[in-house]
Amino acid sequence: MKTKFLLLFIFIASASLSAQVDSIYHQGGYRTFIVHLPAGYNPSVSYPLILNFHGYGSNALEQELYSGMDAIADTAKFIVVYPQGINNAWNLATGAPDDIDFAAVLIDSLRQMYSIDSGCVYSTGLSNGAFLSFNLACYHADKFAAVAPVAGNMASLQQAVCFPSKGMPVLEIHGTADAIVSYNGSTGIPTVPQTIDWWVTKNACNPTPVITSLPDINTTDGCTVQKYTYSNGMDNSEVIH
Repeated sequence: MKTKFLLLFIFIASASLSAQVDSIYHQGGYRTFIVHLPAGYNPSVSYPLILNFHGYGSNALEQELYSGMDAIADTAKFIVVYPQGINNAWNLATGAPDDIDFAAVLIDSLRQMYSIDSGCVYSTGLSNGAFLSFNLACYHADKFAAVAPVAGNMASLQQAVCFPSKGMPVLEIHGTADAIVSYNGSTGIPTVPQTIDWWVTKNACNPTPVITSLPDINTTDGCTVQKYTYSNGMDNSEVIH
């Protein structure tokens, strides 16, 4: 048992060697986040920025470890930031905490601290963090080049008040057997294909997708992946599912 805990501690420590915890003051309190700068970070170079939001009940560190995005950031040369939700959750409605505004203020603060290409800012997130990413696409399309929600969706009420200021590229990843956020929808939440169709219409993309099968690189997990690409949307946007 002691060995397991020691290995876990070493793993967490090693994952965080090139990352740092920081905070900003927002609406009466300090909000924390983890920043990972790519290997060889050079302040004279402008880097893309990805906000990576954890799921409900999780936290910034768990999302950093679970997503494994630090290693990709080092090779692809982008900055990745893992924000921390209050009570390990993201508020998708109005009222406090205003996480939609927090994300916007966080981007502005990060641009003052690091060399960021303002035209290459992205949001991704898991489950609850994916719902938030969709919200950010609705309310802060001016700040984001694209969003990539994972295992999340949009409520019907959320769609009713979503008016992006430009064509918004969307990459949505969702398992058909998801037992938490059902692929087939639930009360007040459309099916994932319905949400995809909604974004295709919103972006005025070609409604007929190009469908490709990704290589089955793990034949023992019982999963295969199909990619649906809806292209030629306004402002060169596309929707990929």
